[in-house]
Amino acid sequence: MSEEDFKDRVEKGWQVAKRVFGERPAEGQKNGVLSDMVMATAYADIWSRPGLGLRDRSVITCIVLAVQRHETELKVHLRGLAHQGVSRIEAEEMMMHISIYVGWPKALEARRIMTEVFDELEIS
Repeated sequence: MSEEDFKDRVEKGWQVAKRVFGERPAEGQKNGVLSDMVMATAYADIWSRPGLGLRDRSVITCIVLAVQRHETELKVHLRGLAHQGVSRIEAEEMMMHISIYVGWPKALEARRIMTEVFDELEIS
């Protein structure tokens, strides 16, 4: 793959991420080559595929991040979840549902993070 092809994939990834999160992060927030790889691979190659909408992909991503206890990334993706139109009640039900499969501590921590993000975004 040429450097130009890679740059095109990175830009496509940023465009998909903008649709997920509602805004494109400032250039200074990018993490160099690692961010470029995430944009090219995760967003340009995977998130843009047909078969699942962005809302469904956001739900799946938040659940996986909650289960793995990746708090920082979960906060980022909960913002995307809210941008995709998921209500507080739906997000709370997601956390309730995962509790029976992953255990109460992980679900409670994920719900705490979700509440923090949704409160910050003033989502009722």
